[in-house]
Amino acid sequence: MVKRRSLLHFNNRTRSERDLGELVTKVFEKAAKKEPQPLYTFSVPMLSVQEEIRAYCKKKNIKIGYDTLFMEITFSADRETVDELIKHFFTENKLYLRGRFYLSATVT
Repeated sequence: MVKRRSLLHFNNRTRSERDLGELVTKVFEKAAKKEPQPLYTFSVPMLSVQEEIRAYCKKKNIKIGYDTLFMEITFSADRETVDELIKHFFTENKLYLRGRFYLSATVT
């Protein structure tokens, strides 16, 4: 028979339930206050992504997508992060001039 271990060790059961309820309420209130950032996408006509770019995107939490219709690779994140990606990798060879930069989703 498996024994359940309590994660909260309080002497007074009603107090622990009340404290837990207050904690849950605070967490939800804090989450509701944070407004999500709009998502920007930069599309580039490339067939593959270099490992260096993949590592950078993973570090900066940039999503990589593939648009098979236009044969493009898309990079999505907040505006500043996408701007940094463009400056870091795509300005040297002027590939950004052929890319498209747009707001991919509006947040309400």
